[in-house]
Amino acid sequence: MNEDGGVATHTNSRSCRKGVVGNGLNVAWRKGTLRGAEGLTHLGPPGAESKRVHFARIYGEVSAFGNLPKQDYVYMQHSKVDGNHRFEMRVWKNLGKGGTKIRVDGNKYCNMMGHDDGSVDYVWAYQGGEMEMWSNRGKKTITDDDPDGFWDYQGIIWSPPRGMHRKDLHLADWDGDGDCDIIYVDPNNNAVEVWLNERPQKGTWEWTHLSNPAPGVTCSERRGIGIHDLAVRFADLTGNSRADYLCIKPDGHVSAFLHLDDGSWENAGQIKFPEGKDRANLRWADVNGDGLDDMIWIEKFSGDSWVWYNGGRGSPETGEGSSFYWRRQDERAYAGLAAGSCIFYADLDGSGRADEHYILESFNNIAHTSMSPSCGLSDVTGDDDVMDGDLPVPPNTNTPFCSKGTGPESKDKYEQLCGYVCQYDYCLSPCKCTDTGDVRTAPPATVKPGTAAPGQPENVDELCAFSCSRQYCPSATCVAAEDSSDVCDYDPQKATSWDDSGASTLVDNYIASFGYDDWFRGADARYYLLGGYSDIDCDNISTNQCGNPVGACTDWGSPSYWYVRHMMSNINSHFKYIHESLQDDRTYNLEVINQMVQDFESVVPDKEGMDSSLAALSAIFYIFGAVEGPAAPLFNMMGGSLSLSAAVVPPVDDPTDLVKVAAAVQAYIGALLHNANLQLEEMLKT
Repeated sequence: MNEDGGVATHTNSRSCRKGVVGNGLNVAWRKGTLRGAEGLTHLGPPGAESKRVHFARIYGEVSAFGNLPKQDYVYMQHSKVDGNHRFEMRVWKNLGKGGTKIRVDGNKYCNMMGHDDGSVDYVWAYQGGEMEMWSNRGKKTITDDDPDGFWDYQGIIWSPPRGMHRKDLHLADWDGDGDCDIIYVDPNNNAVEVWLNERPQKGTWEWTHLSNPAPGVTCSERRGIGIHDLAVRFADLTGNSRADYLCIKPDGHVSAFLHLDDGSWENAGQIKFPEGKDRANLRWADVNGDGLDDMIWIEKFSGDSWVWYNGGRGSPETGEGSSFYWRRQDERAYAGLAAGSCIFYADLDGSGRADEHYILESFNNIAHTSMSPSCGLSDVTGDDDVMDGDLPVPPNTNTPFCSKGTGPESKDKYEQLCGYVCQYDYCLSPCKCTDTGDVRTAPPATVKPGTAAPGQPENVDELCAFSCSRQYCPSATCVAAEDSSDVCDYDPQKATSWDDSGASTLVDNYIASFGYDDWFRGADARYYLLGGYSDIDCDNISTNQCGNPVGACTDWGSPSYWYVRHMMSNINSHFKYIHESLQDDRTYNLEVINQMVQDFESVVPDKEGMDSSLAALSAIFYIFGAVEGPAAPLFNMMGGSLSLSAAVVPPVDDPTDLVKVAAAVQAYIGALLHNANLQLEEMLKT
């Protein structure tokens, strides 16, 4: 709000961007407009004073079903009449709309078509309850440029008889016939209504309404405000394909009514004692494919998830009062790839196990899926004592190709090497393929092949030759043609390390093979994560997701990429320092200005040398990265990059005029940032 009562509005929405505990949840902001025009959303009356402006619910109109009433613009106009103070309340009615929801809030996943393999379809529910659907095409994997996509649009499949908030509508198999039905939970008393799905039997979207199908089922809790803070959820705890009724307290205490084969209900009492996990972040899905839904807790900031596996009926005497047995997995089961509220656990490929389906962007609903791999659930023990015959992996004759792998044992010395080679379908023994998909193109070989470390099996030599020649050479199993300890001797604070370490060659070859579009995140996935999706964010100085590489250079499978991470982190942190300095009135401090003036007079790199080739990154890194001290990034960039901005900003005639110098300093920094951004953009396009 400005001093005249004019207001610019940004609406606050949940963000799907993952974060870390302690930093708070990320926020997705939307800028409001006035009749479609950007700028102020409230102009303010003539002669207004901001201290007399208020927002209040005067008319009490609701913009959409389920929303609170809108707030109107109120101005308390003051006048003095006959020595008395007089206030008139002038009100501008809020006619605005939009900006209150994000698309991810309407996402639901369930087997509406009755697919034999149990794969889910995608249902999107409007806030008032109406549902439209996209059926699952049955694809096991998909690329971003697939012409048909993963889903087939079916149109509107159901309209509620009255306004029903979408968070009170659940999809689950009520009657055990293999398809999902619609269940409504009344938020006032948690009573249930059901619409049985007849689409698989009749071929059209027809529904049978059950007005009170579970009269003895009750829950004394009430749902909260958040989209996922629900008192009642449904899950198949017994494996009979019928939805059981779960009543959940805010602390995660769960009691249940079990839906029996004959349609009756059994009060199971407490089925899970509280673990100190809030109910808004609890989910229920079959993680291990045994037919029983397990309990998943999602850490809301990072999206990392832990599982309590459903072991079926148990004894309350030995289960801390719970009538079901649960086996807790201490290690993280799913690595978070989005904020917890944007992750769904559903079986997209019909494997019988929950896949991790995560929404990347709050407003456009773009999503990726990590399919759950086969976990060796089939009994292939055989009739002898030999458990590992060291058999070679048969060659692939058709798709799918190996896209992920690991060593013969969990977390053994082959984990890094196998993780790298298997993602490119080069999964020779002793590696084991753990997931399949479309073939991925490996980066080109750019250095001499490495060899297996002493004492390794014969095949490891081939794997090391493949991996090390692509600048990924894990020291636990491989020896590089040029030992990594030699590469790691270069000082990352010196510009020459960019070329000497092989970082320049690695980036050049990556961009030549895969393009410059989002190259850093792509390279991070290949050389650090060994596949998957990287959430590193060096483009945005408002996040803290561009840190220095963790661990010593010699511990990295690709020492050259360690230097790339180091340099990009420095660039991000220095831009961030300058941005924060621009917002800080200490920039006008006399001592700082004097230091800047001195730096302006320093010798600068030759402007002609700053070409637009990728090789010029070494000069950029010298300016951005090879500095020390808290103020050094600002001063070095100002002094070292003066030639980039000198043609844009005129010099200061009188350096003793501090106001003019301060203004020039900000102009210099602005020009510097603009030109440096253009410089980096041009280099990465080359």
